[in-house]
Amino acid sequence: MSITRIVALRVRFKWNGADWVDETARVLAINGALEYQALHEAMASGKHIIQQATIRLANKDHRYSTWHTASVLYPYRTTGGPYQAPCEIAMSVDGNPYQIVFTGYVKSPTENYIKNDVSFTIWDKGEILRKKYSTAMLQNYMEHDVVIYYLQLAGLVDGVDFISPTYASINGGTATIDYASTRIPYSWLDDEPIWDELADLAQASGAQVYVTRDGFVCFRKGYQWATIGAQETVTPDQYNDIEPRFDDKSFYDEVLVEYAERVPGDASDELWKLDRPLLIYPSTTEEIEAKLRYPAITITPPVANTDYFVRNLAGQDKIASITLVLTYAAQKVVIRATNNTGEMAILSKMSIKGQPLLGQPSKQTKGSTGSDNYDREISVRGNPYIQSQVQAEGVKNFLTWWYKTVKMLWKIKGIRGVPTRALGDRITFKIEGQTLYGITTRIEWTIGSIESGGAFGYQQSLDLVEDVFTGEGTFFKVGVSQLGGGDGVWF
Repeated sequence: MSITRIVALRVRFKWNGADWVDETARVLAINGALEYQALHEAMASGKHIIQQATIRLANKDHRYSTWHTASVLYPYRTTGGPYQAPCEIAMSVDGNPYQIVFTGYVKSPTENYIKNDVSFTIWDKGEILRKKYSTAMLQNYMEHDVVIYYLQLAGLVDGVDFISPTYASINGGTATIDYASTRIPYSWLDDEPIWDELADLAQASGAQVYVTRDGFVCFRKGYQWATIGAQETVTPDQYNDIEPRFDDKSFYDEVLVEYAERVPGDASDELWKLDRPLLIYPSTTEEIEAKLRYPAITITPPVANTDYFVRNLAGQDKIASITLVLTYAAQKVVIRATNNTGEMAILSKMSIKGQPLLGQPSKQTKGSTGSDNYDREISVRGNPYIQSQVQAEGVKNFLTWWYKTVKMLWKIKGIRGVPTRALGDRITFKIEGQTLYGITTRIEWTIGSIESGGAFGYQQSLDLVEDVFTGEGTFFKVGVSQLGGGDGVWF
């Protein structure tokens, strides 16, 4: 069986941010990868991957040279050229409808003037979730509702950029944000990127955060690994090479997980105080960013002539001469004071009060993998969402179970490209007469021209982690009663 296919390619950009422009005729080569960390690595590190692809395009007429007046990018040179322009790569195999292989945003173009080509690095939707935000305190939100709140805060749209459980139940289809029965007592952003916050939340709850090939953000709970995903059997005549290996990160004898409880403080605690009087010139506005001592569950609006005072240079009360506008977030308050008069005003003795959220001293729980062969500890520390012993025990129990036996990793190289392969797919593969099982954690793909007529070759390589879930028996599934069926609870 051939390890490549002749396929039709479609590459489009939205250079102006709104309209697709087909650039397929100029494609020289494309490579990229869909990947996420294996579940145990995600729970151990708390970091998640922003996936990338690289497209090399012919540039003989300087079409993509931002500096050239004839370039399609020249009108946007003052705003960074193609920076964060949407891009879509799609394939049609054997005349079937086009399937999206990768979608994302231009990050960093590199022009090779001598070779007359340009390369665009494309980053997935995680790139636009790196923007920093500050929010008010979210209290007792369901876990999936926290995820949805932050995605919508970044401007993502339910049903377009992700699919919530509610949207799926009304409109059909499969939710990409898994329903969770866990409530998050407190969550907030303090000038932090949403992608990092979702990574922390995922680590604390045994979930994966990633973006699919067609641009949907997924928040997949750990129990998904214990269910049967897409099945595919790969035989030796379908791949160029296969590489078995162990991972150095798999050898541990002890697991440590840290947690810190949080409790509300007094409802009238002082959270911030103006350190010195603020002079406000006539008919001007001054802005202060008040960084609170603690994150605030609630903030009490300051009262004139009690929590703050306004005077003129003669010491007379001028509280009515200024307009005070406060914008609240959980850990900062932006204060805008406008002097509406023709004389100098002095804002003094200002304080902000409210109910703080206080972190308690850190505690930790330890577990042994049962191995005496390694003297290495894996630790999970500093995650603000691991707030209770129950949570910490859940993370510890999974990691000690995983690392009690070393799992094999496999790379299947040079397999025929299939656009619809997805992260998490179950792969049955054969080697030397043995049948083995793996879960896909990385799909590396390459597209290159193989004919002058415009046809392209399409290959993939698959990274697999040994599928050990089936051997452990079935697991509890949300919404399905398994009482008396011998099923285990998912950690």
